[in-house]
Amino acid sequence: MLAAALLLISTVFFQVYWASPFRTLRRDYQLGCYDAAQKLQAIPHCNNLVVIGHGPYQEHGVGWEAGMYASYFAQCRMIAFSPDIPETDKVEATQLDLVTIRPDAILLFGTRGNVAYETLLAAINTSQPNLQSEAIVDPPARELGKLFWRVDHNH
Repeated sequence: MLAAALLLISTVFFQVYWASPFRTLRRDYQLGCYDAAQKLQAIPHCNNLVVIGHGPYQEHGVGWEAGMYASYFAQCRMIAFSPDIPETDKVEATQLDLVTIRPDAILLFGTRGNVAYETLLAAINTSQPNLQSEAIVDPPARELGKLFWRVDHNH
């Protein structure tokens, strides 16, 4: 009886305790990668993908690898990769590189409020008006970045 009661009490405790390993193990930290991959698969062309930035869960293996995972899941060819968003003084050079490369898609991981991320977002939006964009999200509706893709495919 005592063993059964201890088992029942510990099971209930670990289900409600905020730091329970059972609660954290159920979390799929790659949901943002799956969302990015689904959105990459939905765009018309994904032969030349540029990935900038890293995912938010480095301690769970979804840091600098996030763009590579999304590229692999979507079967897109990645032609350029940077795990770090360039500092604000290097955004212009990065933007010139993007204009020169003319990728089919740009996968940008970052968070709102990060100055470098916001600066690069603004630079991409103003210098390449023929790109469409969609947010990459990790439920419940946390934005992890943006996917940009080329509307025209004239190279």
